[in-house]
Amino acid sequence: MSTPLALPLVAQITAFPDVNYFLHFRSLDQVDWLKVLGAEAVTIVIAPVTLRELNTKKDLGETKKLRKRADSCLKKLANYLKQTGPVYLRWGFRGMVIGGSGRS
Repeated sequence: MSTPLALPLVAQITAFPDVNYFLHFRSLDQVDWLKVLGAEAVTIVIAPVTLRELNTKKDLGETKKLRKRADSCLKKLANYLKQTGPVYLRWGFRGMVIGGSGRS
């Protein structure tokens, strides 16, 4: 039986979750991004196209469940935008840039 390979931590990683992440996986604050990505610090960037796609799914999603999920995600992201400075979801999580607004 082999043991898993331990990889060294990367100092900084920038992640760009797409619309499928938001619709089908845990919310951003429920993920241990440092562990998942094997990094000492993580910045999450929400691209403008992802926000547009979430809005489209909210309005025109194939199912009621999908529309509700998209709406919920957009509301959470809107709450993050109300904060001044970087958004900290967990210890070591460096921040979030939403929609290319220059926040990090």
